[in-house]
Amino acid sequence: MLDLIEDKLAALVGASLEKAIKGGKLEIDRVPPITIERPREESHGDWACNISMVIAKQAGRAPRDIAAIIIEGLGDSPLLEGVDIAGPGFINFKLSSGLLRETLATILEAGDKFGIESDSLDQKIQIEFVSANPVGPMHVGHGRWAALGDSLARLLEATGYQVEREFYINDYGNQMKIFGASVAARYREILGRPADLPEDGYQGHYIIDIAQEIVDSDGEAHLELDYDAQADLFTDRSYRAVLDHIKGTLEEMDVKFDTWFSERSLHESGAVAATLRAVKKRGLTKEEGGALWLKTSDFGDDKDRVLVRENGQPTYFAA
Repeated sequence: MLDLIEDKLAALVGASLEKAIKGGKLEIDRVPPITIERPREESHGDWACNISMVIAKQAGRAPRDIAAIIIEGLGDSPLLEGVDIAGPGFINFKLSSGLLRETLATILEAGDKFGIESDSLDQKIQIEFVSANPVGPMHVGHGRWAALGDSLARLLEATGYQVEREFYINDYGNQMKIFGASVAARYREILGRPADLPEDGYQGHYIIDIAQEIVDSDGEAHLELDYDAQADLFTDRSYRAVLDHIKGTLEEMDVKFDTWFSERSLHESGAVAATLRAVKKRGLTKEEGGALWLKTSDFGDDKDRVLVRENGQPTYFAA
């Protein structure tokens, strides 16, 4: 709405200048762009214009004299309650109370939609943000990215873009196995059985809480399984518990995602394997040190990137 008022005031000043030129009161070749801005001091009015000083040399007149001619040509506008000249030739405008009331009514009527572009642009934008690993609670850093990403999405929506918010769930790879093994160790420990936490295991107390929830729900039902089988079983169950926590935290922040995309689904669908075959076929890979590399340095990267590790596991980059 403020931009609209600026445009209207600029149009008023422009019309007054054109009238003055045609009436012979001012002699200038053309009307330059007219800038409407906030005055430095609130007591000077709501908006100000420096056009009198901009065209003074061209018109061969004092800026204050030009300002007086422009004000004379404004006429009675419902936009304005008062106009005066300040300093070397600034034109200060005070908006009418009727316009302010009309603007407030427009804002109240529009509600949350005020200032939002009503015409949708034929352009889609996907923003992927937060994407915290589902192996532990959200921390402040995740919250920062949630606020930033959602704010960006809202701004784009307000300007007419069709926005999709995506949370890419990193639910594949060694980190998930370590997570499941950490819960399995705490599960056995709570039930008084020998348990060694993995060397790179997760140490947070939330791991104990998750294990306790499994004990409370299932008791000793999983003790007959060997350690690896327990880890596999608890991986999926535990990560979903953490993901529910992440979703709940984001919900409390009023951050909602349209898509929760699972990295694991890329592997299970065969998409990653198909992509690896495709880049191999095109001669874009090399084998070195037992690993498969993508030759990204051929395309300006500072080094090549690993697609498949020595142990045969695809990297996050591959997915």
